[in-house]
Order: sequence, then C-alpha cells, then structure tokens
Amino acid sequence: MRYHPRHAPFLTSRFLPRWALIAAPVVVLGLLGSFALRAVAGSAPGRLHVGLAKVRYYCVADGSVSAGHPRGWLERRAAPHGCPAGYQLTPVHRAARVRAAASTPAASPSPTAAAARTPAASPSPTATAARTPAASPSPTATAASTPAGSQSATGTTAGQNWVIAPAGTSLPRSDAYCAARVPHSPERVAANTTANHAVPPAGTSFHWGPFTRSTSGLASNFAKVTGHFSGSTDQILEWAACKWGWNANFAKAEAVRESSWHQSEVGDTGHSFGILQVRASRASSAGTANDAWGGYPWTARATAVNADAQMAYLRACYDGKLTYFGNGYHAGDAWGCIGSWFSGGWRNAAALGYISRVQAVLSSKGWQAMH
Repeated sequence: MRYHPRHAPFLTSRFLPRWALIAAPVVVLGLLGSFALRAVAGSAPGRLHVGLAKVRYYCVADGSVSAGHPRGWLERRAAPHGCPAGYQLTPVHRAARVRAAASTPAASPSPTAAAARTPAASPSPTATAARTPAASPSPTATAASTPAGSQSATGTTAGQNWVIAPAGTSLPRSDAYCAARVPHSPERVAANTTANHAVPPAGTSFHWGPFTRSTSGLASNFAKVTGHFSGSTDQILEWAACKWGWNANFAKAEAVRESSWHQSEVGDTGHSFGILQVRASRASSAGTANDAWGGYPWTARATAVNADAQMAYLRACYDGKLTYFGNGYHAGDAWGCIGSWFSGGWRNAAALGYISRVQAVLSSKGWQAMH
C-alpha cells in the first residue's frame, strides 16, 4: 500500500519537519553502536572505556614496567609510540595503573640456624664478620638475566613505584631529579626524624673503607654517594631507589629486616649502623674503625647517607661489577645481590636464608606496620 498522509498523519510535516524524519534513525543507530562498543571494550583485558576514562600505555616486559622513561613508566594519551627494546606496549586503564604483575617471590632453601651472619671466606688473615666480600676467582660478567622472585612491586602507600633499571643503565640519576619525584608521605617512626633531616654538606668525606675499593665499579658508585636529601623514612628509601635504579619496595622490605625501620639501630656487635645496616668495620676492629665498608659516623647519623650507600652497593652488584664473587655470580640477579649484602657471599646458606626472610616481608608489605 502506498504511503499517504492520511494513513500516518503524525509523520507529515504538519507535526515534524522533514529533516527530523531523516536524522532520527541516524541518532538511534549511533546510540546503539556506542553501547555495543562500550560493552565489548569493557569485557576485554586492558579494557578501553570509550568516552568514560583515559587510557595509559605502559611499556612492560616480564611483568616489569619499563624504567627507560624518567619516571619509570611510559604514558601516551593517543597514538602511542614504540617502547624500548625488549618491552611491549600495553594499555592499562587508569584505575589499574601501577598495578604491576608482581609474582610471588621464589622460595629459597632454609639455611641452618647457625648460618645467619656467618662470615664468608676472606683474603684477610684475620677473621672477618658477615658483609665481608668473599675471595674467589673473578668470573666473567654475563648478560643480565631475570632475578629470582619479582622484579617489580605493587604501588606503595607513598606514591612513586620505582622498579629495577636494567643492568648497564646509566646511573645514578641526579639527587635533585629524584627529590622532585618523591611525593609526600608521613613518618612511621618518630625517632627517625632527626637522622632523616641530617644532610651532610657538599664535599663531605665519608671515610669509606677498603671494601668500597674492591672493584672499580664499587669505587665509582661510592664516590657518588651524597646523602643529599631529607624527608620521611619512606621518602628517603624511595629517593635512594630512584637514584640507583632499584626497587623501592625491595629497599623497604630490607629496612624492616635490617633495623625494624629504625635508623638508630646498631648491629653486628657494634660494627653495623643505620636503617640498612652499613658495616663500618671488621669484627676484629673497633666498631668505628671504618676498615670494612666504612662511612661512620655519617651512616649512623644520616638516614639518606645510609640508604644511598647501600643501594650504591646493590647497583654495582646488579651491574656485574663485583668480580670477586664466584659460585655462579652474574649481572642481573637482584635477589642474589640482596643476599650478598647480608652474608658477604654469593647465594650461600646465610644469603639464601636472608633472601627468604626479606621476601616474606615484601609479600606482606611489612613496612606498613612499622611504628
């Protein structure tokens, strides 16, 4: 039947203009298409919510956000560019950002009860304590490999989530650069306040001991320790992690194990000091002799010097610069380096026990309970 105005008078120009009759189906089809697209996008991994939220693109490899960008991650609002070699561009909704794919730390064998802080063999004729480098043939540093356990950590309660920069990255970052990127966070332990705001004047001699000159890589890193930052304990650890391309949460977990988050801690029968227990002297010497890693009194007086020095060591280790280690030492093993800080040896019984204890703190985020 042909259309005639009397059959459908409500469609005639007496009620609606002709342009409205043409536009109405287009509007309806557009709305239906928008809802369908939103439903499909909302159900996919790394979902894109059309018109509702912004999408950030991260460079990700093996569960780690790329450290190639100055802030540790790469953001593109539209037309994202490529990633550094070895990283894959991944869209992440803003509600899930910095939720890195941290895996459960690898389990480590339990050492014997007497293994903790047992010294490794040393070229020195006198007995040495834990944290003394072990004497062994110099191995050839190999290409960076994936360390045991997670290389990234979930977002912290205090902002920036620094992750481990690849071995060979040009470091340290400048003090000012990292200071500008550490957000405010409250102090957990009021007793740390004085040490947290003790900043050594430029050019201060820290009296580093002979261990810091064991290799050229160590010597180079310790020459760049400044401790030139003040803030809360969280902020100081994040600042040092930024400076040396380390994982801030790894540092916080170590601070819990080493000192229960107290810069005033003195350990190893009076030979190690501070938040991360920098060993100033050998067991056979006075605690302040500075004939081991040295640094006293500043490693005891200033939290930032303590953290700066410890992460300078970890970076040298991670970059494959501690050539006196044997037993399979190679660049890129973050957990092996953490264990060596405690035991003075490479993945020996004492180191493995320490690694396991630090991983337990990391898994529970035990620093959040410090007070």
